[in-house]
Amino acid sequence: LEFGFPRPEASNIAPATVLVFAADNVELAPQAAEFVGLSSDPTSIRLPGRKQPPLVYRDLGGGEPALFVAGLRRLSRLTSVSGHARVRLEGQQLHIDQRLDYRVAHEPQRTFELLAPAEVWTGGNLQVWMGEEPLSVTVAAPAEPAAPSLVRLQFSTPTDQLGPLQVNVRYAL
Repeated sequence: LEFGFPRPEASNIAPATVLVFAADNVELAPQAAEFVGLSSDPTSIRLPGRKQPPLVYRDLGGGEPALFVAGLRRLSRLTSVSGHARVRLEGQQLHIDQRLDYRVAHEPQRTFELLAPAEVWTGGNLQVWMGEEPLSVTVAAPAEPAAPSLVRLQFSTPTDQLGPLQVNVRYAL
């Protein structure tokens, strides 16, 4: 990635601060040895709604246009999840309440999958919630021959998710 910056024309020009923002799914590796007219600025800036901090430079104000050079790598979506469950026994019935803490990085995601015992789905009482909002659940794929007792389920959130997301799953067996 290589690009220059416009140079204003005036009799007295103060060094400008230059901020370079990468999209959430892009990693920039600045090639400082190839910069022209820029020096790194140690200022740390965080802007709301941005997952990555900007790269901050000073335009040295020389005769030639400032030039920024960086390696660019597109980052694929990375979704991780951790969870914990509370199990309550009432007579012959188990009541399960699971909290799943997702973290979606680099690219937004709206549809998520769960792998569950088939009886969780066939029991008809599976509920998935995001906050106070119930989410609809469908079968994403039939049971696999290697694991016929499992079913792949799918739910979608109302909007694209990027960053942390908490989902509650409730069912009884």
